[in-house]
Amino acid sequence: MTAQNFRDKQEHLDYLEKFKINQKRAMFTIILSILLDVFGYTMVLPLLPIIAKDFEPQIL
Repeated sequence: MTAQNFRDKQEHLDYLEKFKINQKRAMFTIILSILLDVFGYTMVLPLLPIIAKDFEPQIL
């Protein structure tokens, strides 16, 4: 992906206009994905000590 150089701010706004991105919906999507990640970590972290015991080296 290459960066584009715009001559002025209006040219940049015209370029962005063709994508018609709803800022509220975009922010909602980003926050929702972060919350899902956090919930995933909170479900896995309490199980880590149990999982770590399975990988404990066996002393012969």
